[in-house]
Amino acid sequence: MTVARHTLNAPVFARLNTSHVAALADLDEETNPHPWTGKQWLDSLQQHDCFGLWLTDQLIGFAVCMATLDEAEILLIAVRPALQGTGLGAQLLQHTEAELASEGVKQLFLEVRQSNERARAFYRRHGWQENGRRKNYYPCEITLDDGQLKTREDAIMCGKTLGSLNVSEGNT
Repeated sequence: MTVARHTLNAPVFARLNTSHVAALADLDEETNPHPWTGKQWLDSLQQHDCFGLWLTDQLIGFAVCMATLDEAEILLIAVRPALQGTGLGAQLLQHTEAELASEGVKQLFLEVRQSNERARAFYRRHGWQENGRRKNYYPCEITLDDGQLKTREDAIMCGKTLGSLNVSEGNT
C-alpha cells in the first residue's frame, strides 16, 4: 500500500547539501553492499554534484556525480529498494543526465558490478554502452561452484554521449 500511495505524488528533484548527510547515509545503507562513510558523504556533498529524489518528505533516491570539463562520472546512484522497478530510477537517471548536460557535460561514465544484470540491463535500455572492464574492482563475497570464496568482482565500464538535453526533457 505504501508504494501505491507514493506513486500518486509527483517526485521532486533537488540538489543535496551537507544538511542531507544523515538521510543519504541511511538510504545508502539500504541500497549499497558497501555503504559510504559519513566522511565520504560529507566530502562528496562539498565537492560533487549530488542530486536527490524526494517523494513527500522522504529521500528515496540519489545520484552523486563528479564532473571535469565536459565529462562526468556517476559515482553512485540508487533508489529505495521498495520503489525500484516503478520508473523512479529512470526519472532520476534522466534528470541527472539533463542537469549535467545543461552544465556542459558531453560524455558520462559509470561502473557497475559485473554480477548486477538488472542494473546493466537498465543502463542499456537508457542508451548506455558497455565499453570496458576493470578487473577485481569491487569488494564482494561470492562462493564459487568449487566452494572457494571470491573476494573481488569486476566492474563493467559504461558510457553515454549526452545530447542537447534540458531539465524539462529529463522529467518526462
